[in-house]
Amino acid sequence: MATNGKEAVIEEDPNSKFLVEPATPLPKSCLWKILQRFYEVKSIDAWRENKVPSFITSNTRLAKCYARLIHNYILDFNSNNNFRKVQIIEIGGGHGRFTYMVLRALEKYEVIWNDLGYPDIPFKYIFTDITKENINFLSDKGNVLNEFLGKKWLDFALFDANNNIPDDIVIGINKEEKIKSDSPIILICNYVLDSLLTDSIAIESFDNIYRSLVSVYSINKEDDITHPDITDRMSLQWSWLKVDLNESILNNRNENVNMIDNFDNNNILEDIKSNNKLEYIENDEIMRSVIRSYISYNRKLSFVLPIGAIKMLRNFYEFSNGNLLVLIGDKGYPDESEFNSIRIPHIAIHGCMSFMVNLHAIKLYFDFLGGYSIATKYKDTFQITCISGKNKSNIPRTIASFIDSMDELIPDTLLNIQRGFETRNILNYDTDLTNKIGYYFNPELKTFLSILRCSEHDPYVFWMLRRGILDNINNLNIRQRSDILYDLRQVYKNIYPLEISIDVCDILAQVCLKSGFVSEAIFYFKQSLILYPNSIHPSTYINLAKCYQSKKDQINSKYYCEKALEIDEKYQPAIDFRSEFLDLSKGLSYIIVGCATSWLFMDIIPTLQFDTMYNCIGIFPIINSYNRCLDLYKYFKDIGYNNNNFGELILFDGNSDFSLDNFDYLSSILESRPDIEAVILDVPINMMKQYLKVIWKYNKHVMTRSPFCNCVMEAYQLLSLHKSSKTIWFDYSPVKYETILLQMYNILKKFGTLRSINVKYFLPLEDENYQNINNEIFYRIIQCISSIHISIDGTLIWIYAPKNYQNGENNRVIYCSWKSDLSIKHTNGNNTDLNNDELTNNYFIELQTDDDTSNFNNLKEVQCKIDLDIVPWEKCCIEYYFRCSQADITLRKEGPVWDLNVNTQNQIYVSKIQCVGLQTANNKFRRLCKNTELNYRLDDSIGYTAWWEAIEQSSDAPVRLLYHN
Repeated sequence: MATNGKEAVIEEDPNSKFLVEPATPLPKSCLWKILQRFYEVKSIDAWRENKVPSFITSNTRLAKCYARLIHNYILDFNSNNNFRKVQIIEIGGGHGRFTYMVLRALEKYEVIWNDLGYPDIPFKYIFTDITKENINFLSDKGNVLNEFLGKKWLDFALFDANNNIPDDIVIGINKEEKIKSDSPIILICNYVLDSLLTDSIAIESFDNIYRSLVSVYSINKEDDITHPDITDRMSLQWSWLKVDLNESILNNRNENVNMIDNFDNNNILEDIKSNNKLEYIENDEIMRSVIRSYISYNRKLSFVLPIGAIKMLRNFYEFSNGNLLVLIGDKGYPDESEFNSIRIPHIAIHGCMSFMVNLHAIKLYFDFLGGYSIATKYKDTFQITCISGKNKSNIPRTIASFIDSMDELIPDTLLNIQRGFETRNILNYDTDLTNKIGYYFNPELKTFLSILRCSEHDPYVFWMLRRGILDNINNLNIRQRSDILYDLRQVYKNIYPLEISIDVCDILAQVCLKSGFVSEAIFYFKQSLILYPNSIHPSTYINLAKCYQSKKDQINSKYYCEKALEIDEKYQPAIDFRSEFLDLSKGLSYIIVGCATSWLFMDIIPTLQFDTMYNCIGIFPIINSYNRCLDLYKYFKDIGYNNNNFGELILFDGNSDFSLDNFDYLSSILESRPDIEAVILDVPINMMKQYLKVIWKYNKHVMTRSPFCNCVMEAYQLLSLHKSSKTIWFDYSPVKYETILLQMYNILKKFGTLRSINVKYFLPLEDENYQNINNEIFYRIIQCISSIHISIDGTLIWIYAPKNYQNGENNRVIYCSWKSDLSIKHTNGNNTDLNNDELTNNYFIELQTDDDTSNFNNLKEVQCKIDLDIVPWEKCCIEYYFRCSQADITLRKEGPVWDLNVNTQNQIYVSKIQCVGLQTANNKFRRLCKNTELNYRLDDSIGYTAWWEAIEQSSDAPVRLLYHN
């Protein structure tokens, strides 16, 4: 049975099959009626359902090259200042995508037409096809081609290339005009000549010439022998019939040669008198000359003869008085070197049928006419051929343009590059490594964008590269953000919505969403709904709902969520979104107290400002923080942060001096505003206890940074103050929720023994107060240690912060050591001396100082160095370097993206992972505040506080941490 993209099946057991048609000369076979009915029955659906390939001949790169050739041909033809409009006629345009792309490419030359002295549009583009349904589809008002109809650049006409002549072409839906004879014509024949009438000729010797006969069989009994579905069931049997050319071809023929006996036994020769003449050469001496040329090679050979294509091209040649340029894009034979034996014709089955085009025969034919041809040089590629009805001296610009574009004109070069990036080998995809770390390692974003730009922003190429682009799009600098927006707009301009299963607008929107271009994402999601109405999925609506939610537009957010549920009332993401983000009863109203540290600005505001379920009622300054609070207040006002449903944002500045002892003002606010449900508290550690007492007095939930103390005993005292079961105290530590940190353990354990960890932290600080700087540094160091704690599932054993750490120098270094099963995995061959539960569930309650640092060294421990630099804000980042026995692994965070780099002995692998921890923490706090019955404990914060205390006490000698259950 024939399948899509396969060669037609050769029948080996004809007695077991139904005979659709007995042995018939190929040009007279029912195959051509089957093919014609395929396009009549399937019409535009042949491409919408991907039954007929289209990318290779309908891509923006090839369209650009064709447009350049067309532009130069117009220049050549109008070089004598006698302006004549060129008729561009696309034969068998089918789906219209290439029409759209060529016209879009020709638009670029519009700006110079006046400068060239053209009094009018220099061309008329005439789309032709054999089926009226295709033309009706393309001329519909909703089709993107209507833009060019309105500009009078484009028109349509029915044309059967096998049976019609140029004079039969009637232009326009209303049959308004015909093409004038002697008009200069450019014929575009992409993927059409292979479907026109074809014969197959075999030459055994000078006077032993044969044509093929084909018998058609089916596995089923066929009532309609021309139904297009027969191609899925048919098989073919070939035989050969000797033909008479009615003349001696060459005088030196050898009548004794009879190589035909060497034919395969299945190729039975028949002598059918009625078919032993080649009817198409009777009135075409040039066609006879072409066959003579093949006979003159004096060897056994066979070839297909594109009689339908040659007849059509000859008709246009005569109609235009030789003023003809033909652009052919097809699969075929560029020269005679492949005709070295007697073989049956190759027929490809891909929904319809197609032959290989004998481009060599077409070029020979035009050589005899006195024309000229030039073609791409490679054989094992899709062939692009340019044929002129006149000598090359008449069209020098056109020929020069073809020579310049020769490499660009090969469309499958781009296709093969794009396909290569779909394969695991080109993506550096290592199955074993992927099993170890759980990620695909793709080339970087620039590589994918380079291919996209090389394709001239072809939407199909963009679609095929979508995963690589989406995986790498997160971390963009300012220039890259501008460039990627331009790339996306160019892809959008080239979209020709055809295939039902390819929604390019949806991918454009996803790229925008991951890049933070919310408004652009909304535009492309909406275009997805317009351009792909037959493939609308509730996910598009729910994505729109999320976009509007991030813009704090509850009305549109609710509208699109409901649209998603109209399509599928059980669509879980829509149900969850409605419950989580549209139920205002689950929203959380809060105030911000303090603005004292970078924690609020670096960890909280970046995500909270986009969350419509958080409503900031006001901002309460404390001592030395008024200016920061005022800046935050102005920023919230500028971005329209607070939702109008909750009232106006307030800056609580009634306490003008904001002195330490004036907590009455905060008490009066909390008492008079029952709508305040929670407080985000950002105050210095030495003020934490006083503020918590006031907040808990009025049963308000509170979020603080972690650690919230610098002493274990003080931490216990604070914990003892929080006795209310009605309120939540949430210690916010973003690193606790980062997915990549939780996954790092599984990554590390696959690469042997973990030997050491180096951390480099580039910290931005603007405060001139030494104590504030020191506290800020401590807090960020705790984040580093917390990240290591999670990544290696380990226990911090000792820590050492030399004196130079506290002397105000810009560079600060601390040393510490960890115990983890990663560090002893290969030492004894087992892990029985460590219990993971003990490592993660103990409290840190005791410290021990030892001047003898040798007591702290243990081969089973992981040595760690944390190095900090103070840098400007734009250079802020953190980098973890894990050295294992089998790989060096780097984890770097700069902005909202983690860069993972695994350097093995054989290769370097890179991946980008979205940072989702901040939003996760915010969502958790809100859910806890709305449901205090949820389980939540502050135990980890005691551990963080112990680390803080250990750092402060280790300036003279390392401090060991002792653990008790």
